[in-house]
Amino acid sequence: MNENILVTQEQLDNAKWSDNIPIKCQFCGKQLLRTKRNIMQSLRTNGLISCNSRCKKSQEVTKIYNCKTCGKIVKRNINFVGKNVFCSSSCNAKYSSKTVKRTWITEEWKKNISDKMKIKTKLNPKGFHINPNREKQKQTWRQKYPRKLFICKECKKEFEAPASSNRKYCSHECSFKNNYHPNSTKVHKAIYKNQKLDSGAELIFVKLLDQKNISWMKNTTQFFTFIDETGKVRKYYPDFFLSEYNLWIEIKGKRYKRPDDNLRLKSVGNIKRIYSTELKDPSIIEKTLAPYRSVDLLTTARRAVMLPLH
Repeated sequence: MNENILVTQEQLDNAKWSDNIPIKCQFCGKQLLRTKRNIMQSLRTNGLISCNSRCKKSQEVTKIYNCKTCGKIVKRNINFVGKNVFCSSSCNAKYSSKTVKRTWITEEWKKNISDKMKIKTKLNPKGFHINPNREKQKQTWRQKYPRKLFICKECKKEFEAPASSNRKYCSHECSFKNNYHPNSTKVHKAIYKNQKLDSGAELIFVKLLDQKNISWMKNTTQFFTFIDETGKVRKYYPDFFLSEYNLWIEIKGKRYKRPDDNLRLKSVGNIKRIYSTELKDPSIIEKTLAPYRSVDLLTTARRAVMLPLH
Protein backbone atom coordinates (compact mmCIF):
# COMPACT_ATOMS: atom_id res chain seq x y z
CA MET A 1 0.00 0.00 0.00
CA ASN A 2 1.16 3.55 -0.76
CA GLU A 3 2.65 5.26 2.32
CA ASN A 4 1.02 8.61 1.38
CA ILE A 5 -2.46 7.18 2.04
CA LEU A 6 -3.03 7.77 5.77
CA VAL A 7 -5.38 4.83 6.37
CA THR A 8 -4.96 1.06 6.54
CA GLN A 9 -5.62 -1.20 3.59
CA GLU A 10 -8.68 -2.65 5.33
CA GLN A 11 -10.18 0.82 5.88
CA LEU A 12 -9.52 1.71 2.25
CA ASP A 13 -11.22 -1.48 1.02
CA ASN A 14 -14.29 -0.97 3.22
CA ALA A 15 -14.70 2.71 2.25
CA LYS A 16 -17.23 3.78 -0.36
CA TRP A 17 -16.11 5.37 -3.60
CA SER A 18 -17.49 8.75 -2.49
CA ASP A 19 -15.93 8.68 1.02
CA ASN A 20 -13.18 11.20 1.84
CA ILE A 21 -9.85 9.62 2.80
CA PRO A 22 -6.87 11.50 4.32
CA ILE A 23 -3.74 11.57 2.15
CA LYS A 24 -0.36 13.34 2.13
CA CYS A 25 1.09 15.01 -0.95
CA GLN A 26 4.37 13.26 -1.78
CA PHE A 27 5.82 16.49 -3.22
CA CYS A 28 5.01 19.18 -0.63
CA GLY A 29 3.91 17.02 2.35
CA LYS A 30 0.54 18.76 2.69
CA GLN A 31 -2.26 16.68 4.28
CA LEU A 32 -5.72 16.84 2.74
CA LEU A 33 -8.84 14.80 1.93
CA ARG A 34 -9.59 13.09 -1.36
CA THR A 35 -12.35 10.70 -2.37
CA LYS A 36 -11.53 7.05 -2.83
CA ARG A 37 -12.43 7.29 -6.51
CA ASN A 38 -9.94 10.14 -7.03
CA ILE A 39 -7.16 8.30 -5.18
CA MET A 40 -7.55 5.03 -7.09
CA GLN A 41 -7.66 6.89 -10.41
CA SER A 42 -4.38 8.70 -9.61
CA LEU A 43 -2.69 5.42 -8.65
CA ARG A 44 -3.79 3.76 -11.89
CA THR A 45 -2.63 6.59 -14.17
CA ASN A 46 0.78 7.66 -12.78
CA GLY A 47 1.08 6.14 -9.30
CA LEU A 48 1.50 9.60 -7.71
CA ILE A 49 -0.34 11.16 -4.79
CA SER A 50 -0.32 14.96 -5.08
CA CYS A 51 -2.42 17.86 -3.77
CA ASN A 52 -2.91 19.33 -7.26
CA SER A 53 -1.49 19.22 -10.77
CA ARG A 54 0.53 22.39 -10.28
CA CYS A 55 2.38 20.90 -7.33
CA LYS A 56 3.12 17.78 -9.35
CA LYS A 57 4.41 19.74 -12.36
CA SER A 58 6.69 21.86 -10.19
CA GLN A 59 8.53 18.71 -9.09
CA GLU A 60 8.81 17.12 -12.51
CA VAL A 61 12.28 16.63 -14.02
CA THR A 62 12.62 18.73 -17.17
CA LYS A 63 15.19 19.16 -19.89
CA ILE A 64 16.13 22.39 -21.66
CA TYR A 65 15.91 22.64 -25.47
CA ASN A 66 16.37 25.45 -27.97
CA CYS A 67 13.64 26.36 -30.46
CA LYS A 68 14.69 25.26 -33.96
CA THR A 69 13.47 28.54 -35.53
CA CYS A 70 14.15 31.40 -33.12
CA GLY A 71 16.51 29.72 -30.61
CA LYS A 72 14.30 30.52 -27.62
CA ILE A 73 14.81 28.30 -24.54
CA VAL A 74 12.03 25.72 -24.15
CA LYS A 75 11.48 23.31 -21.25
CA ARG A 76 10.16 19.84 -21.92
CA ASN A 77 9.62 16.75 -19.77
CA ILE A 78 12.58 14.40 -19.57
CA ASN A 79 10.43 11.72 -21.22
CA PHE A 80 9.76 13.95 -24.25
CA VAL A 81 10.33 12.11 -27.54
CA GLY A 82 10.72 14.19 -30.69
CA LYS A 83 13.26 15.32 -33.26
CA ASN A 84 12.52 19.06 -33.22
CA VAL A 85 11.36 21.40 -30.46
CA PHE A 86 9.53 24.67 -31.11
CA CYS A 87 8.36 27.38 -28.77
CA SER A 88 5.11 28.01 -30.70
CA SER A 89 3.08 26.79 -33.65
CA SER A 90 4.19 29.78 -35.76
CA CYS A 91 7.84 28.78 -35.36
CA ASN A 92 6.88 25.24 -36.34
CA ALA A 93 5.16 26.52 -39.52
CA LYS A 94 8.12 28.74 -40.48
CA TYR A 95 10.58 25.90 -40.03
CA SER A 96 8.51 23.41 -42.05
CA SER A 97 7.91 25.89 -44.92
CA LYS A 98 11.66 26.51 -45.26
CA THR A 99 13.00 23.00 -44.88
CA VAL A 100 10.31 20.70 -46.27
CA LYS A 101 10.51 20.65 -50.05
CA ARG A 102 7.17 20.03 -51.74
CA THR A 103 8.45 18.65 -55.02
CA TRP A 104 4.96 17.75 -56.24
CA ILE A 105 3.88 21.40 -56.44
CA THR A 106 4.71 22.51 -59.98
CA GLU A 107 3.25 25.11 -62.33
CA GLU A 108 1.45 22.40 -64.29
CA TRP A 109 -0.03 20.98 -61.05
CA LYS A 110 -1.25 24.44 -60.02
CA LYS A 111 -2.88 24.98 -63.43
CA ASN A 112 -4.71 21.64 -63.29
CA ILE A 113 -6.05 22.40 -59.82
CA SER A 114 -7.16 25.87 -60.96
CA ASP A 115 -9.02 24.47 -63.99
CA LYS A 116 -10.77 21.87 -61.86
CA MET A 117 -11.87 24.45 -59.31
CA LYS A 118 -13.24 26.76 -62.01
CA ILE A 119 -15.34 23.95 -63.45
CA LYS A 120 -16.45 22.60 -60.06
CA THR A 121 -17.34 25.81 -58.25
CA LYS A 122 -18.08 28.03 -61.28
CA LEU A 123 -15.78 30.81 -60.24
CA ASN A 124 -16.37 34.24 -61.73
CA PRO A 125 -13.49 36.07 -63.47
CA LYS A 126 -12.49 37.83 -60.22
CA GLY A 127 -11.88 34.51 -58.53
CA PHE A 128 -14.70 34.62 -55.94
CA HIS A 129 -16.96 31.64 -55.27
CA ILE A 130 -20.47 31.98 -56.61
CA ASN A 131 -22.95 31.08 -53.89
CA PRO A 132 -25.87 29.01 -55.29
CA ASN A 133 -28.17 30.98 -52.93
CA ARG A 134 -26.79 34.30 -54.07
CA GLU A 135 -29.90 35.30 -56.01
CA LYS A 136 -32.08 34.71 -52.93
CA GLN A 137 -29.69 36.77 -50.81
CA LYS A 138 -29.90 39.62 -53.32
CA GLN A 139 -33.63 39.95 -52.66
CA THR A 140 -34.50 43.08 -50.78
CA TRP A 141 -36.68 43.06 -47.68
CA ARG A 142 -39.54 44.30 -49.86
CA GLN A 143 -39.30 41.10 -51.93
CA LYS A 144 -38.82 38.72 -49.00
CA TYR A 145 -41.89 39.74 -47.04
CA PRO A 146 -45.41 40.09 -48.48
CA ARG A 147 -46.56 43.71 -48.76
CA LYS A 148 -49.96 45.24 -48.12
CA LEU A 149 -51.64 48.60 -48.59
CA PHE A 150 -52.75 50.48 -45.44
CA ILE A 151 -54.65 53.73 -44.95
CA CYS A 152 -53.12 56.26 -42.56
CA LYS A 153 -55.43 57.07 -39.65
CA GLU A 154 -54.30 60.70 -39.69
CA CYS A 155 -53.82 61.91 -43.27
CA LYS A 156 -55.89 59.16 -45.00
CA LYS A 157 -53.10 58.42 -47.47
CA GLU A 158 -52.36 54.93 -48.72
CA PHE A 159 -48.96 53.49 -47.89
CA GLU A 160 -47.26 50.14 -48.36
CA ALA A 161 -45.89 48.08 -45.46
CA PRO A 162 -45.31 44.43 -44.50
CA ALA A 163 -48.62 42.66 -44.06
CA SER A 164 -47.64 41.41 -40.59
CA SER A 165 -46.83 44.89 -39.23
CA ASN A 166 -50.45 46.10 -38.76
CA ARG A 167 -49.34 49.73 -39.01
CA LYS A 168 -51.73 52.62 -38.43
CA TYR A 169 -49.69 55.61 -39.70
CA CYS A 170 -47.62 56.37 -42.74
CA SER A 171 -44.95 58.31 -40.78
CA HIS A 172 -43.86 59.42 -37.32
CA GLU A 173 -45.31 62.89 -37.95
CA CYS A 174 -48.79 61.45 -38.36
CA SER A 175 -48.28 59.12 -35.42
CA PHE A 176 -47.65 61.99 -32.98
CA LYS A 177 -50.72 64.01 -33.98
CA ASN A 178 -52.68 62.02 -31.39
CA ASN A 179 -55.69 61.01 -33.43
CA TYR A 180 -55.53 57.30 -32.76
CA HIS A 181 -53.61 55.45 -30.07
CA PRO A 182 -54.51 52.51 -27.84
CA ASN A 183 -54.74 53.24 -24.14
CA SER A 184 -51.43 52.20 -22.55
CA THR A 185 -52.23 53.42 -19.01
CA LYS A 186 -54.13 50.31 -17.93
CA VAL A 187 -50.95 48.62 -16.74
CA HIS A 188 -50.19 51.54 -14.38
CA LYS A 189 -53.33 51.40 -12.25
CA ALA A 190 -52.77 52.22 -8.58
CA ILE A 191 -54.56 52.53 -5.23
CA TYR A 192 -54.04 55.73 -3.27
CA LYS A 193 -55.90 56.54 -0.02
CA ASN A 194 -58.26 53.60 -0.68
CA GLN A 195 -59.18 55.06 -4.08
CA LYS A 196 -58.57 53.21 -7.33
CA LEU A 197 -56.71 55.34 -9.85
CA ASP A 198 -56.73 54.45 -13.53
CA SER A 199 -53.20 55.48 -14.46
CA GLY A 200 -49.84 56.61 -13.19
CA ALA A 201 -50.63 60.15 -14.39
CA GLU A 202 -53.68 60.25 -12.07
CA LEU A 203 -51.47 59.19 -9.16
CA ILE A 204 -49.02 62.03 -9.87
CA PHE A 205 -51.90 64.52 -10.19
CA VAL A 206 -53.44 63.48 -6.87
CA LYS A 207 -50.11 63.74 -5.04
CA LEU A 208 -49.60 67.24 -6.43
CA LEU A 209 -53.04 68.20 -5.11
CA ASP A 210 -52.16 66.85 -1.67
CA GLN A 211 -48.99 68.91 -1.65
CA LYS A 212 -51.12 72.03 -2.27
CA ASN A 213 -53.70 70.93 0.38
CA ILE A 214 -56.46 70.83 -2.24
CA SER A 215 -59.33 68.40 -1.58
CA TRP A 216 -60.23 66.12 -4.46
CA MET A 217 -62.87 63.51 -5.32
CA LYS A 218 -62.30 60.49 -7.56
CA ASN A 219 -65.44 60.20 -9.63
CA THR A 220 -66.99 56.76 -10.11
CA THR A 221 -70.77 57.53 -10.09
CA GLN A 222 -71.48 60.94 -11.63
CA PHE A 223 -71.82 60.88 -15.43
CA PHE A 224 -72.86 63.23 -18.23
CA THR A 225 -74.67 62.18 -21.39
CA PHE A 226 -73.74 63.20 -24.91
CA ILE A 227 -74.56 62.15 -28.47
CA ASP A 228 -71.64 60.80 -30.49
CA GLU A 229 -71.01 61.13 -34.23
CA THR A 230 -73.17 58.08 -35.02
CA GLY A 231 -76.17 59.48 -33.12
CA LYS A 232 -75.95 57.15 -30.13
CA VAL A 233 -76.38 58.42 -26.56
CA ARG A 234 -73.21 57.87 -24.54
CA LYS A 235 -72.16 58.30 -20.91
CA TYR A 236 -69.08 60.21 -19.86
CA TYR A 237 -67.46 59.88 -16.42
CA PRO A 238 -64.91 62.63 -15.69
CA ASP A 239 -61.90 61.61 -13.61
CA PHE A 240 -61.86 64.07 -10.68
CA PHE A 241 -63.97 66.81 -9.11
CA LEU A 242 -62.45 69.71 -7.12
CA SER A 243 -65.22 71.01 -4.89
CA GLU A 244 -63.32 74.13 -3.82
CA TYR A 245 -63.11 75.29 -7.42
CA ASN A 246 -66.33 73.77 -8.82
CA LEU A 247 -64.20 72.15 -11.49
CA TRP A 248 -64.02 68.74 -13.12
CA ILE A 249 -60.62 67.45 -14.19
CA GLU A 250 -59.87 64.98 -16.99
CA ILE A 251 -56.39 63.38 -16.94
CA LYS A 252 -55.38 62.20 -20.38
CA GLY A 253 -52.40 60.48 -21.97
CA LYS A 254 -50.73 62.52 -24.67
CA ARG A 255 -50.88 59.67 -27.16
CA TYR A 256 -54.46 58.60 -26.45
CA LYS A 257 -57.18 60.58 -28.17
CA ARG A 258 -60.70 59.59 -29.16
CA PRO A 259 -62.72 61.22 -31.93
CA ASP A 260 -65.50 62.21 -29.50
CA ASP A 261 -63.28 63.81 -26.83
CA ASN A 262 -64.55 67.32 -27.54
CA LEU A 263 -68.16 66.17 -27.32
CA ARG A 264 -67.45 64.66 -23.91
CA LEU A 265 -65.99 67.91 -22.59
CA LYS A 266 -68.87 70.01 -23.97
CA SER A 267 -71.37 67.83 -22.11
CA VAL A 268 -69.78 68.88 -18.80
CA GLY A 269 -68.98 72.53 -19.33
CA ASN A 270 -66.82 73.35 -16.29
CA ILE A 271 -64.01 70.90 -17.00
CA LYS A 272 -60.30 71.12 -17.73
CA ARG A 273 -58.18 68.57 -19.53
CA ILE A 274 -54.62 67.97 -18.28
CA TYR A 275 -52.24 65.84 -20.33
CA SER A 276 -49.88 63.43 -18.59
CA THR A 277 -46.83 65.14 -20.09
CA GLU A 278 -47.86 68.45 -18.47
CA LEU A 279 -47.70 66.90 -15.00
CA LYS A 280 -43.89 66.97 -15.17
CA ASP A 281 -44.20 70.65 -14.27
CA PRO A 282 -45.35 70.97 -10.60
CA SER A 283 -46.74 74.44 -11.33
CA ILE A 284 -49.40 72.99 -13.67
CA ILE A 285 -51.84 72.84 -10.73
CA GLU A 286 -51.60 76.57 -10.05
CA LYS A 287 -51.79 77.43 -13.77
CA THR A 288 -54.90 75.29 -14.23
CA LEU A 289 -56.78 76.44 -11.12
CA ALA A 290 -55.88 80.15 -11.30
CA PRO A 291 -59.09 81.22 -13.19
CA TYR A 292 -61.33 79.22 -10.83
CA ARG A 293 -60.45 80.60 -7.39
CA SER A 294 -63.72 82.32 -6.45
CA VAL A 295 -66.63 79.86 -6.43
CA ASP A 296 -69.87 79.41 -4.55
CA LEU A 297 -69.75 76.18 -2.54
CA LEU A 298 -73.58 75.93 -2.49
CA THR A 299 -73.62 75.98 -6.30
CA THR A 300 -70.89 73.36 -6.21
CA ALA A 301 -72.93 71.05 -3.98
CA ARG A 302 -75.92 71.29 -6.33
CA ARG A 303 -73.74 70.73 -9.39
CA ALA A 304 -71.88 67.55 -8.40
CA VAL A 305 -72.53 64.37 -6.50
CA MET A 306 -70.61 64.79 -3.25
CA LEU A 307 -68.13 61.98 -2.76
CA PRO A 308 -65.83 61.47 0.29
CA LEU A 309 -63.18 64.18 0.48
CA HIS A 310 -59.49 63.28 0.69
